[in-house]
Amino acid sequence: IRSIDNGLTWSPISGFDDRAWLGVSYGNGVWIAVADSGTGNRIIRSIDNGLTWSPISGFDNRSWRSVSYGNGVWIAVAWTGTGNRIIRSVNF
Repeated sequence: IRSIDNGLTWSPISGFDDRAWLGVSYGNGVWIAVADSGTGNRIIRSIDNGLTWSPISGFDNRSWRSVSYGNGVWIAVAWTGTGNRIIRSVNF
């Protein structure tokens, strides 16, 4: 769900079906959410304050736990999965 009035009221957001969402972060006008499990993309982004979300492909087989933004860089960490468990991006 999302709020645009400092948490006074909340509205549901569609598209978050069977994934276990564990982390969300905001930076440079972009929201990024990461999931631990589920089918489909486990990293998604929103550029309209959480109204709509788009998948970021290429990271489906990892159990993403956290995402953070600072100094123009995104960092996401995974608990398990194949490949890199820590990723860095300047353009999520």
